[in-house]
Amino acid sequence: MTPSADGSGAELMLLVPYGLHWSRVRASDLVGLDAAGRVVEGNGRAETSAATIHRPLHEARPEAKAVFHLHSPYATALSCLQDSRLRMVHQNCLYFLSSIAYDLDYSGVSVQDSEGARLASCLAPDKTCLMMANHGYLVLAGTAAMAFHYSYYLERCAMYQLLAMQTGRELKELDPAFAKAAQQDMLKFAERDGEQFFRAVQQKLRDEGSDFDK
Repeated sequence: MTPSADGSGAELMLLVPYGLHWSRVRASDLVGLDAAGRVVEGNGRAETSAATIHRPLHEARPEAKAVFHLHSPYATALSCLQDSRLRMVHQNCLYFLSSIAYDLDYSGVSVQDSEGARLASCLAPDKTCLMMANHGYLVLAGTAAMAFHYSYYLERCAMYQLLAMQTGRELKELDPAFAKAAQQDMLKFAERDGEQFFRAVQQKLRDEGSDFDK
C-alpha cells in the first residue's frame, strides 16, 4: 500500500500489471488499485487473482503495507506435501517459529474477493506467513524490505528442509525451549538486517544494469 501519486491522500495497492514478465518490471510499470479494485494509476490491468487475494488481506491487516504472494520452488514443493509444516531444522527457520500459519485445503484459482477474505481468516493477528496447500505462500510485513526478507528466508528454509529430507535420515530439529529463546535474539536484528539486505539486493541489480527503479 502506498499514497496515491495525485496527492489526494488515498492509499493505493500496487500490483505488477498482467502480462509483463517479472524480470522486466520497473517501478513505473506498477498499477495502482483503489479500494474498489479499480486501476486508477498506471497503464495495464491487474491480474484477477492477484487483486482478489491481496485486497482483502490489506483490508483485514492494515498494518501490512506489503503483501507478497509467491510460488518459488522449494516453499511451493513443501506446500504440496501432506505434512507441509516448516520444521525448525536451521537457525533461519527461527524467523517463522511463531509467525507461520497453514491453509490446508486448496480452494482453486482465486477469482472472488471471498477467497482473499478466507485466506485472511487463516492468519491470526500474530501470524505473518501463510503456507497455502498445493499453491505457494503469502508473506505480510510493514515494508517491502521486510516482506522480501521473510520471503527469501522462507524459501531458503524450505530448501534446507527438503534437501535434508532427501537423505532419508531423521531430521534434527532444534529444542523447542532453546528455539524460543534464540528466536528473540534473531528478531532483535530482523528489521536492521532486512533493510540492509534489501538495499544490497537493489545495488546488485543496479550493478548488473537493471533499471528496476525507473
